[in-house]
Amino acid sequence: MDVAEKRRPQDGRLKTSSDGREVELRLSTLPTAFGEKMALRIFDPNILLKLFVELGLADDDFERWKTMIEKPSGIVLVTGPTGSGKTTTL
Repeated sequence: MDVAEKRRPQDGRLKTSSDGREVELRLSTLPTAFGEKMALRIFDPNILLKLFVELGLADDDFERWKTMIEKPSGIVLVTGPTGSGKTTTL
């Protein structure tokens, strides 16, 4: 990221260790009328190693999901606010 650039959005990330676990820090900046807004996300890659049944979906939602992904074509749109579990779900 360019610390001198304040007029365009930027994204950056770095990996670090915490208590022997590797953690990724992701930073996003967005220019606003009154300066910059920043969002920092702490991403743990080990979360992605969950089984699908461990995501906590209700039984009927789990069955609906299985039916959708077994189809030969289509698209799945996953939306939600930061930290809601979109990446983990995918």
